[in-house]
Amino acid sequence: MRTAALVAQTLGNLGIEHQTGVGRTGIVGHIRGRKAAPMLLIRADMDALPMQEQTGLP
Repeated sequence: MRTAALVAQTLGNLGIEHQTGVGRTGIVGHIRGRKAAPMLLIRADMDALPMQEQTGLP
């Protein structure tokens, strides 16, 4: 949970809108462009536990 708090603090310091408590310890950051355009999603794991992706995606 300290890592999530550090990430949330860093996003806040950078002025990036974010939501905490997603799935208990998750964080969602929102970086908005100046005009409507396609979106980019980045998903990352912060717990450093070994994990296999089960969606079949790379």
